[in-house]
Amino acid sequence: MRTIIATGSAGLIGSETVKRFSQDGAHIVGIDNDLRAQFFGAEASTKKTRDNLIANVRGYEHHNIDIRDAPAVTKLFKQHGGKIDAIVHTASQPSHDWEYEGGISETMSIDYTKHSLFGASKTAADLLA
Repeated sequence: MRTIIATGSAGLIGSETVKRFSQDGAHIVGIDNDLRAQFFGAEASTKKTRDNLIANVRGYEHHNIDIRDAPAVTKLFKQHGGKIDAIVHTASQPSHDWEYEGGISETMSIDYTKHSLFGASKTAADLLA
């Protein structure tokens, strides 16, 4: 059985990744600590998605770990030893919600050094569109 590690597993992209690899019969090790709830409150929590994955996705193993916690991540990787076939990294720091609260001013800086990687890629896509 293939073992896939998915970071940000309860987020939008991460949860779809979990479902996709589960369809192939993989064992998915999910890492997600619901940082959205800390940033934006209970209404933005990924808990419902996480609970749904735990209850309904066969082969899903959830770990409430912050990916910046190197000792905890290292311990998890050691537990799975050489059985890890792939890592799908979808964890990110959500920052875009704050920008949309009152709309985005056309005078807002698009200097990527002031934003997250998500913000930089989003800006690139917006400019292309």
